[in-house]
Amino acid sequence: QQYVDQTRLLALRAKDLLNGTEHLSWAYSDLARPITLEQINEHMDAFQQLVLLENEIGINAAIAAEVTSEVARLTQIIRQEGADGLDLARQDLQQATVVSTAVSAVFGLIALAAGIFTALFLARRILGPLSELTQAAQEVGKGNLDYRVAVAGEDEFATLGNVFNQMAGQLHNLIGSLERLVTERTRALTASFRISRRLSTILDRDQLVREVVEQVRTAFDYYHAHIYLFDEDKTELIMVGGTGNAGRAMLAAGHRLKRGQGLVGRASEIQRPVVVTDVTRDPSWLPNPLLPDTRSEIAVPIILGDEVLGVMDVQHDVRGGLTRSDAELLQSIANQVAIALRNAELYEYAQLSADREAVVNVINQRIQQAVSVDDVLQTAAQELGRALGAQETTVQLDAGFAAKDTVARNAVAKELETTAVKTERIDNGRAAGHRRSPDGDKVG
Repeated sequence: QQYVDQTRLLALRAKDLLNGTEHLSWAYSDLARPITLEQINEHMDAFQQLVLLENEIGINAAIAAEVTSEVARLTQIIRQEGADGLDLARQDLQQATVVSTAVSAVFGLIALAAGIFTALFLARRILGPLSELTQAAQEVGKGNLDYRVAVAGEDEFATLGNVFNQMAGQLHNLIGSLERLVTERTRALTASFRISRRLSTILDRDQLVREVVEQVRTAFDYYHAHIYLFDEDKTELIMVGGTGNAGRAMLAAGHRLKRGQGLVGRASEIQRPVVVTDVTRDPSWLPNPLLPDTRSEIAVPIILGDEVLGVMDVQHDVRGGLTRSDAELLQSIANQVAIALRNAELYEYAQLSADREAVVNVINQRIQQAVSVDDVLQTAAQELGRALGAQETTVQLDAGFAAKDTVARNAVAKELETTAVKTERIDNGRAAGHRRSPDGDKVG
């Protein structure tokens, strides 16, 4: 406090000096004196605040000391009371321990008895359903897929029983589907084998085609089946056999397709089966008014080596009724058809060659029996006309040719085999057709 009083006294003396001294320099003139006095007042105010703050700190320190002393006294009281309470608690705990031990022993015996009873009850409750599920699993394992578990209640075992029954039902359906699939596949393979065996015995092309389409349609219950073969120029696919009234009508109308036209033409071009499960969604499908119920279709190329002979086309009246498995089966049949067609063609060519050789031998024998050139020529014309079914036959010889003896007759016979024979055959106003041999030569 003495320091504070001295500081205030010095500030007052500084003010008096500033106010009472007249010989100060310009810095302490009338202009600077008010500023200096104001700064002294500000410093005194700050100093006064510091003094007040120090007083407050002193007061607070005194209060804190008093509080600390009170807290220490209360702490000592609490410690004493805690020690007393702890002793009492220990005594109570000892008494409670004795009582608790006795009660625990009693309740332990009760719990043991209840546990044994509960265990027996749960054993019967659990082992019963488990035994039934085990028996059901054994029955299913033996093949009794119709066996089901009796389900009662809504507990976990009931849920397990329902799941087991659902699994058994799904297994039953799956095995049934597999059995049906195996049965259908076996039936298909049996039908394919039967068709193949039948094809190996047919050497007539028309009969072969008829047998194939009828067997395929009947064996697999298709809506319609028909076969196209390429013409000699490989520009058109000509229908040569079909099932039902629609097939007969198309045959009578000479039904044919351009190369690459429709599903049939596409199969011949890409040389792979074309499978359309829904014909209404394929822009290249060609609707046929004779087959209004067609919903799905498969076109399978008939290929021998690198040559496409034609196409086998099958139609079904069920949308999605034809699948890739049908295409694979039909392709195997089409491959056998290709071989059978080539065998029939070879057989037909062999028959034509044999018939031609027989006719030539007969004519040679008749010519050898002739006694003059006129008889030779007459015999040759008659026999050729009879063999070819011609109403008029003309034999042309080189100018100046003469034959007067046996050597001449032999020369005439040999010449007849190599000389051009002109025949004019009138058969209901139509000329005789031509077919190509497997080597590409025309046979008339």
